[in-house]
Amino acid sequence: MKKLLSMSIVLALVLSFSLVATTPVAAQTNRLVPSQYDTIQEAVDAASEGDTIIVAAGHVAVEDRLIIETDRITLTTNKSDPATIRYEAATTHSTVDIRGEDVVLENFIIERNEGVSGSQAINVRRPGVIVRGTTITGSDNVHGPHGIPGIHLTTGDPGSYDIPLEGVILKDNHISGEFMYGVAVATYTADVSIEVSVDGNTFADLTWDGSYWGWATQPGWAVHIHGIASIDVMITDNTFDDVHGVYVREETGDAVFDVAAHCNFFLGTGNWGIYSLSGFTVDALSNWWGDVDGPGPVGPGAGAHVTDNVLFYPWAKTGPDVPAAEVETETGTGEASFSPSQGCLVELEALPEIPPSPPDGVSFPHGMFSFEITCISPGETVTVTIELPEAVPQGTVWWKYHNGEWYWLRNQTDDGDNIMTIRLTDGGRGDADGSADGSITDPGGPGNPLPAVVGWEGSPVNRLAVMMPW
Repeated sequence: MKKLLSMSIVLALVLSFSLVATTPVAAQTNRLVPSQYDTIQEAVDAASEGDTIIVAAGHVAVEDRLIIETDRITLTTNKSDPATIRYEAATTHSTVDIRGEDVVLENFIIERNEGVSGSQAINVRRPGVIVRGTTITGSDNVHGPHGIPGIHLTTGDPGSYDIPLEGVILKDNHISGEFMYGVAVATYTADVSIEVSVDGNTFADLTWDGSYWGWATQPGWAVHIHGIASIDVMITDNTFDDVHGVYVREETGDAVFDVAAHCNFFLGTGNWGIYSLSGFTVDALSNWWGDVDGPGPVGPGAGAHVTDNVLFYPWAKTGPDVPAAEVETETGTGEASFSPSQGCLVELEALPEIPPSPPDGVSFPHGMFSFEITCISPGETVTVTIELPEAVPQGTVWWKYHNGEWYWLRNQTDDGDNIMTIRLTDGGRGDADGSADGSITDPGGPGNPLPAVVGWEGSPVNRLAVMMPW
């Protein structure tokens, strides 16, 4: 009986392994261009879900308009020597038309030249698409009643693609050239929404010919948002280099716009940062507007312009062209400047009063300060360089007051000059809010340390008992 049972168990195991062995598993294939396929289109047409098309470094596909209809495939090339897809034709077609879901397009150079009104470099019509690390350029494009965008996210045009575009990511791309819009996000059909993240891109030298409207050549808009259905756009860590920034235009219908623009750099002068014709408020906190006093003309500064329904305070006081922010000390010793190694500095001010009950023997010749560092990764450690009006003695530390207690941070460059460097960790030591939430709050100031106590007493500096002689 035991022998029969053992044979049954063995037979069951054999059958189970046979079933596993004969169950088909989708193979992931690398398809190489041009060594295996003459054109990128041939490789895409032959691909199955999960496949990767690898295009050789420096490969140039001319007049090779690319249509991608297979879901979940990746197209990639050499990051340091990317392949180019160039389309030169006076048609309304796009250079790359993405009609498959969860497609990844990365590290290419995409060119749309000699396009006419209604064409684009990349057209996205399916959810989950990722375009990253790609350079998008255009030249000799003819603009008519419809602008030519670098990347176009659209629903309802044509109607055969009336499905929501969710989870689209446009990251670390560089867009320039003769485009009216760097990225255009448009809903043409009611109840068909779009959700997209525009993160870490650079928009530079966008221009378009306004002669159709009787206008001269105009700067292009980096991001254009309009339509008749719901649109959710998160715009973060982008650089708008001498271009108009974000244009939000609500049309008829049941559109609900949720537009946020955080931690972006608006460079250049005289351009719009955010222009909103929508009835919804654009959340635009912690941006560098090109001026330490913020945006204009609605705001108090001379930076990029914003409209009334843009929430722009607080703004960044440091940016690519202004690495340090300055403030006058409350003690009248002069100006102190603060420069973070990462992120942006906002809300810098000199505290009018020293918090209560400072430790005996500690003085604050330059007073204390309060600032916030934003636009960092949660939990990140930031080094802050502080230039004081006068030299401070060796041994000077950065005193902090939090929840009724005093403690100090070491000066990382303690050499007796007027420069102090301190390290602050988001959610950790030095962060007054105590949360790893991508921002650090620091009320503090330079002061002398407590004197070390030698003998049987406990040292108030390091709270360790010191006993001499041993």
